Amino acid sequence: MVKIKTEKEKNIYRKYLLLFISISFGILWLLIILPYVLFSDFMVSRFGELDGNNPLAMIGLNSPAIPCLLIYLIYGGPRGLGNFLRTLIPRRKDLLWIPIILSVTALCSVSVRYILILFNLYVPEITMQPMEMLVVFLSNFWGETGMIGIGIGFYGFVLPYFQRKYKNNVKAGAMTGLLLGLLFFPSAPDIATCLLYVVQHIIFSVCISYILNDVGGNVLFYMLAMWVAGAGGKLGLYEFNISVQIVEILLYCVLFAILHFVFKSRNANKPVEEILQVFPDFIENRSYPKNKNSIVGA
Repeated sequence: MVKIKTEKEKNIYRKYLLLFISISFGILWLLIILPYVLFSDFMVSRFGELDGNNPLAMIGLNSPAIPCLLIYLIYGGPRGLGNFLRTLIPRRKDLLWIPIILSVTALCSVSVRYILILFNLYVPEITMQPMEMLVVFLSNFWGETGMIGIGIGFYGFVLPYFQRKYKNNVKAGAMTGLLLGLLFFPSAPDIATCLLYVVQHIIFSVCISYILNDVGGNVLFYMLAMWVAGAGGKLGLYEFNISVQIVEILLYCVLFAILHFVFKSRNANKPVEEILQVFPDFIENRSYPKNKNSIVGA
């Protein structure tokens, strides 16, 4: 009897993960990618190529936000959804992360170009003037709007869910990145790019987990990192290919080692429960009004 109860408590939130996977994968794979595979000519003639400017592609990219918001609404009603949305408001003590993320991510993008040059690998010639580059960089904020849905869905729910399950941000980040990589697996042009894409997301998700735990689960910091990272290719620093993917993976590994060392030292004497932002507890951690019928962990 005790064993059954323990197993039930352990899996109490699994239904939310299944709901997330069903909706996000269902929208992107079944309603968008599959029609383009089966009825390519018709879909292209009606909606255009499945690229970043295609409205269906934007729906697919943002599809993870739909089950995430629905999950918080189911979990805690309007109060639960409101509490989650309030986690998007940066706390004063978290603002220092903004210049750190901007500078480190920009440094990574520039480093990719010079590492490629160092190993005599192809890089495009930079033809933009400084003012043009600034305009392109700032406009990329709108170009990366798909990251909003990904950030909200995967790092607003999936990462906190796996952190509750594993009590470890490295395992949770790896599982989050794996799931994210698999979601967009069919959109890559070849198997090598697909596999490297998944590995990139796994390592990057582990890296970003350290930051998101430190900022109370605010996924806007993930979006900020992706906004800067996504600008590298558009600024002509490099062209996205397998060589770039490998260099980025190596840089993410270095970043992981640094973050792991810093936060292991910083959190040495803190209990796991204080460090990790877990689902659904983290939306209750800022003294929001609680509904007497909603109990954290129940």
